[in-house]
Amino acid sequence: DTAYMVDTQPSHGATQTSLKSLADARAEKGPMAAKSLSYTLKQTGPAPDLAAILSGAIARNARGFLNPPIKNFGYAGIAKTAVEIKKWFKNSSNADYEFTTTAMIMEKAGTGGGIFRYIYADFLNEAHDITGLAPLKEAATAYALIAKDWTQVANLFETAGKSGDPKYIDETSDILKDLSKREQAAMSLLNALDE
Repeated sequence: DTAYMVDTQPSHGATQTSLKSLADARAEKGPMAAKSLSYTLKQTGPAPDLAAILSGAIARNARGFLNPPIKNFGYAGIAKTAVEIKKWFKNSSNADYEFTTTAMIMEKAGTGGGIFRYIYADFLNEAHDITGLAPLKEAATAYALIAKDWTQVANLFETAGKSGDPKYIDETSDILKDLSKREQAAMSLLNALDE
C-alpha cells in the first residue's frame, strides 16, 4: 500500500506515499505529465546503428524546440519569460517566497535551468563522439556555456526574492533575452543535421 521514493533534495529526499497518491500523480494531466505511461524495452534484434540514427533524432528534437506548440515552450517561452518576469515581480505579494522557491526548483528540483543544459551538453558531446558530426560538438559547447547562464538566472531569482530589488529582475530579463537567442541558434545548428 506504500510506495517508497527518493527525490531531489532539498524538496523531499527519501520519502513515501500511498500507492493511490503515486497513481494519481502519474495520471496527472498537462504538457509535461507522464499520463501513466511506462515502457518495457525488449531487444528483439540487433541494436540499430546509433551513428546512423542520432542526427535525425536530435534534429527532430530541435525542431520541437524551434517550433513550440505554444509560446511558453522552447526559445519563444524563454523570450516570453524575459518580459513576463518583470510583471510577475512587480505584482507579487510574496516575492521572497516565490522567487527563492523558483530558484530552488530551477536548479535543484528538476524543472530546468542549468542542470538540464549541462546534461544536454554532455549528451551532445557523446553523440559527437559516436558520429563525428561537427555541429554536435559546436552545440555541446554552446549548451555548456548556456547552462552557466541558467544557473546565474536561478541565482538572480534568489537574490531578487531575498532583496526585493527589481534591478536583479532587470538583469535576469536581459540574460533570458540573450539565452533565448543563443538556444535558438544552438538548436538551429542541430535542426540542420538532417536537412
